[in-house]
Amino acid sequence: MADEPPSKGAKFVPYLLDFIALALVFACVDAFVAGRRWYVYVGCLATAILLLFVAFRWGRIEAWLDSSGRSRWQVLAMSALACLTVAAIGYDIYDRHHITENPVSVPAPVPAPQPPHFILSISGGNIFIPTEEPKWTGLALDVSIRNSGGESIATDWKMTISPTGNVVPSLAQLTAIPDFLRAGGVANSVVIKSTDSLEQKTHTTPIGTNHVVDGVLLFYTKLTKHQIEESHTVLDLSVQDIAGNVFSTKQRIGDWLGR
Repeated sequence: MADEPPSKGAKFVPYLLDFIALALVFACVDAFVAGRRWYVYVGCLATAILLLFVAFRWGRIEAWLDSSGRSRWQVLAMSALACLTVAAIGYDIYDRHHITENPVSVPAPVPAPQPPHFILSISGGNIFIPTEEPKWTGLALDVSIRNSGGESIATDWKMTISPTGNVVPSLAQLTAIPDFLRAGGVANSVVIKSTDSLEQKTHTTPIGTNHVVDGVLLFYTKLTKHQIEESHTVLDLSVQDIAGNVFSTKQRIGDWLGR
């Protein structure tokens, strides 16, 4: 009857549908901002519009249910089953694609650092008797070091001298170059400065990849100048990188002096 008061369902159901539609609108906005697949937020929006339409027309829908003679619980069960079916289909589609939708960012593998690789070269030098220590023999070597590997400092310079006929090499003593050193006496002498020291250049400053550093290394030995100048005397120069790897080079005095 037109003059009968509306049932409780006519008041409660539209409010419930409005709240569910509002929640779906928020879900639509969230899915859109999160960059989910289009069917996720479109499905939320379409369902929200459908629920608003049902809420708006609920009075007529309820009257139609009364006139059709169908049980409200039967209609409610069928509606719930339809909603669950649609939700299951939607979840299945989303579950198939959500992995590629927001792929996990896998960091690119970091290449292992390249180990240093030093190449030594003795281009020349001076063999002299130091005025202050005439019982010693000095060797001021012109040395270059090239690094074909990763960046590293060069430490622990060492040199052994193997004179002709000596089975056991003699270890020369690396010495810091003073501010001013005259090697070779007054005549035909060479002036060496502390700023020429290859040890100081490479001890604290790393040698970059494909970089070459030149300098002077000063050694003293108890061997005589005559022993060292023998053609078959061999100088064995070595150095370590930051990891303790040893690199070396050998120089025959006869090749150095052109004999």
